[in-house]
Amino acid sequence: MNPILPKHWQEPHVVACLLRESIYADGQADPDELGYLKGFGMYISADSITVTDVYDDVDTFMASVAKSDEPKYLDIMKAARDYIAENYDNDQKNMLITGMMNIVSLDDIIKYKEFVYLRWCMDGWFDYQIEEFIDDLKKRASKIEFPDTTKIEDPESWTIIHDIGVFYTYFGNLADGGIKNPEKEYINLTLPKWNFRIRDLDYGFDNGNPTDIGETLDCIFNEMYDESDPNPPMIRVNVSHKNLVDYFNNNHIQKDNIGTFLHTLFHLSIYDGIISRGQAHQLTYYCSQWSSMCPKAATLIDLLKIALQGQQLRKELIADGIPPEMLPPCKIDPETGKMEFNPEIFPDGDPLGEQEE
Repeated sequence: MNPILPKHWQEPHVVACLLRESIYADGQADPDELGYLKGFGMYISADSITVTDVYDDVDTFMASVAKSDEPKYLDIMKAARDYIAENYDNDQKNMLITGMMNIVSLDDIIKYKEFVYLRWCMDGWFDYQIEEFIDDLKKRASKIEFPDTTKIEDPESWTIIHDIGVFYTYFGNLADGGIKNPEKEYINLTLPKWNFRIRDLDYGFDNGNPTDIGETLDCIFNEMYDESDPNPPMIRVNVSHKNLVDYFNNNHIQKDNIGTFLHTLFHLSIYDGIISRGQAHQLTYYCSQWSSMCPKAATLIDLLKIALQGQQLRKELIADGIPPEMLPPCKIDPETGKMEFNPEIFPDGDPLGEQEE
């Protein structure tokens, strides 16, 4: 298991950790939700330990970590989700996510934090359509609470650079193992390249608006993950996406800006050599949202599919005994944004021909 998880944890502990978050996602534990855990006796370890056997231990541990070390808490949740992604087949994952859906819908209302948590798990485990996911939830509860993003105000110093940085932070955290040095490096190289002129004001670090990338990223992180803020990170992502749509509709940014923005999300996703399931799903979703207005978005979906095919082929070749060092993953030149395809997998180079920027 991932070393971030306690050494004594086994499969039932991981499942208990994920189920616990379903119970506490709305900030409180309902007796009916706790009682539902009894139905998870099928998750048994080699030592005949069940989820119900270990739940109290996991609950106490996670509650302590949540109070003392919020980043570690998030890392443990990611490691638990990754364990399921790597060790469960689709039937097992479906059984688990169905149980989690049933837990959050026991009170007949799915709160937004519960929805965001379920979606976070879905992003790590499945290729799915968000509309079908929401329809499935509507069959289980009479109401799904969504925030009114029009009533959420940006901080006074917030700029379009911050909105782009929100997506970079979000996609960086979707990487396998969470945001690491490769993702941080790409963000630090790429975010300063953005410059805009909107309503006679210049935006971008070259224009001193905002002034410091470190302070900007800290501001973004606090907006997304500040534990004193009751809103989950996805709300900030949705608000920033709405801001970009408004900029586009008001002709402050053009389709080429959107195309470049989506390409940088792809480059960020592949920068560590592996496009995670969550990154692939979210990139597909946002490209689909923009495809009718930005032709490059549709091209990027094709490029993503090819990169994922190469990634899967590399995995299979390594499983067949080929040394990993002979099959380096695709690389991105941070200066040009060009993707270098591994010649062992794509002997003709870029399978899409000349890439669009």
